[in-house]
Amino acid sequence: VSRRRILADLYRKNLAGCKDIRLPAEPTWGQHSYHLFPVRTERRDELIAAFQASNIGHGIHYKIPIPFMDAYRDWGYKEIDIPQACRAAKQLLSLPLFPELTNAELEQVCDVVRKTLL
Repeated sequence: VSRRRILADLYRKNLAGCKDIRLPAEPTWGQHSYHLFPVRTERRDELIAAFQASNIGHGIHYKIPIPFMDAYRDWGYKEIDIPQACRAAKQLLSLPLFPELTNAELEQVCDVVRKTLL
């Protein structure tokens, strides 16, 4: 967890001036464990293509809002009922984050993000 927290801080520092991306916030009332490092961007497809071209792993977690999952479809929600959840599902992208990730690898990820979104 401590290494994940260090990496999350490095992501924040390296991507601080990058527009078109929202980074996860560190809560003031506790410490995040950073199981994932999900960012939000309206340019997710561009970023995915850039990661693929650079052989950088990534993930799309939570791509289906809960009310649209099979177990909850009977609730009858439509996109108009949960616009924020639907927007988030289209924007979320998890950057690589695991204890063995080196600082140099993290910098490579940040370089691709900056070149793509600037």
